[in-house]
Amino acid sequence: GVNFAYFSFDSEGTTSREPDAGTWDIVFTKYIALLAPGVYYGVTGALTNNGIGTGEARGVDIDDAAYADFPFESAMNVIGYDWKTFNMESFQYELDDSLCYFVNDRYGGIWKLVFTGFEGSSTGKIVFEKDQLVASVPGRHGSATGTMSIYPNPSDGIFSVLFTLDRSTNATISVYDIGGRQVYTRYVRCVSGLNTERIALSSIRPGIYFVRMKDGRNELYRKLVIR
Repeated sequence: GVNFAYFSFDSEGTTSREPDAGTWDIVFTKYIALLAPGVYYGVTGALTNNGIGTGEARGVDIDDAAYADFPFESAMNVIGYDWKTFNMESFQYELDDSLCYFVNDRYGGIWKLVFTGFEGSSTGKIVFEKDQLVASVPGRHGSATGTMSIYPNPSDGIFSVLFTLDRSTNATISVYDIGGRQVYTRYVRCVSGLNTERIALSSIRPGIYFVRMKDGRNELYRKLVIR
């Protein structure tokens, strides 16, 4: 239920350092990054959860930047730490005013993220603005299903549906247009844990759709944007 397993040299056993993967999208934290070949260093930045897509818009007018113009990538460190630089003359961090990010949350929503301040290692305080561009659609969670996400989203009609179950079962994956008409359905055999289904809707029109995963006990919906 988490992204990483951890080992403690103090207790000589496994330990937990993360919340359940189905409960978060992005974390602001300190971590070790590769700054140059063979050079690892502690940095402060932002990392995204598995299944969360992020688009980087660099060198743009952030007021006019549109999420559809930037590819969403699955790497957890697309945002990372390099939205700031350290000025050796003023000994202050400076932020790029032509940089913003678009983050696709686990419920299908899309957020615009703009960093506006960083106080440095003395406090670690990160200041940012966020604006929701596409509304999230929370799924109706039952006792068995934990999470469901779609990547990439927005999509050109070819995307993957990722979801977790606590048992092996049969399920139906369906796609509906904004008027509630079903445009696609597939019956799948699911396993306990993470399931991935790739869907290709090559002739579908651009617009807003909803993806539904339904098994015998649970039903989850996510918003899908086709561009």
